[in-house]
Amino acid sequence: VVLAYQESLDAQQLAAQLIFGGIGAVGKLPVTAANNLPAGFGLTTQPGRRLSYAHSEDAGMDAHLEAQVDSIMQQALQAGATPGGQVVIARRGVVVLRKSYGYQSNAGKGALPVPAAQSGVVASGAGNFGSEPGSTVSPTQPAGAATQSATGRLVRNTDVYDLASLTKVLAATPALLKLQEQGKFSPDSTLGQFFPFLQKTNKAALKMRDVLAHQAGLPAWIPFWKALAKDDGTLRRRWFRTDSSARFPLPVARGLWGRQDLPAYIYGQIGEAPLNEKPVYVYSDLSFYLYPELVRRRTGQPAAQPHCAHRVRLAVSPPTAARLRR
Repeated sequence: VVLAYQESLDAQQLAAQLIFGGIGAVGKLPVTAANNLPAGFGLTTQPGRRLSYAHSEDAGMDAHLEAQVDSIMQQALQAGATPGGQVVIARRGVVVLRKSYGYQSNAGKGALPVPAAQSGVVASGAGNFGSEPGSTVSPTQPAGAATQSATGRLVRNTDVYDLASLTKVLAATPALLKLQEQGKFSPDSTLGQFFPFLQKTNKAALKMRDVLAHQAGLPAWIPFWKALAKDDGTLRRRWFRTDSSARFPLPVARGLWGRQDLPAYIYGQIGEAPLNEKPVYVYSDLSFYLYPELVRRRTGQPAAQPHCAHRVRLAVSPPTAARLRR
């Protein structure tokens, strides 16, 4: 039996979190409810079976986090960087922010003022905050006022996403943050400073800051597979084997091993690739082939484990976390 006083939104949300294991039970009966339920009785349970929801302060984060995220997303929407998006922030097992902004595509941008946000953050012990889940508000409307687009679909918290390129944000970027904290990486350095094999190429002078912002002129991608596979799509034995050996030690997939100099071939192709004529924004995958090698060179430790299970062991320390919270 779960007892929650009053039919408030706070009580309903906290009761749901308790039932599903997001938070633990710590309350005690203030009065006697029955002979077997005396005042002061209450079971204590442990949380942690799933994510809970609370204020940012409860997770050791800035109290103004939501306003800061709102500002960043509004800038992105107004600049046309994205038609919309959803931001979810969780720390220490606690979801502190879940908000949706804008439209799913550019089709709806002209129908209404850019919708500010749809909040899906629920109550913590300190009380409810954010708009009620399912609502969408516009900068020209009061908070909580629903909007509807005639030509485009608003982004909502219930939307399902096809997540991809997670290694880039969960491994490569935190690793670079840690290296910067240790003084082993600077965004103002150049590719040539970190990679000797690029020093005599047109990539040598490219600044890491521009590379990370996808505005250094790197092409979007290189079809490496064309040289590694036959016309019928089967992989060339020159590059791959089904058993590991001294010559083929690189795990590529389950039951597939690559030749020892496969990375050198890829680095060479990146070095020879032409740059875009105008260094405008072009999302490029190429630099992310290089970051594991950068980590190895700067730390002496490999960034990849067997079977391509990338594990970042460079935990972001409190100073870096503090900068992220500001």
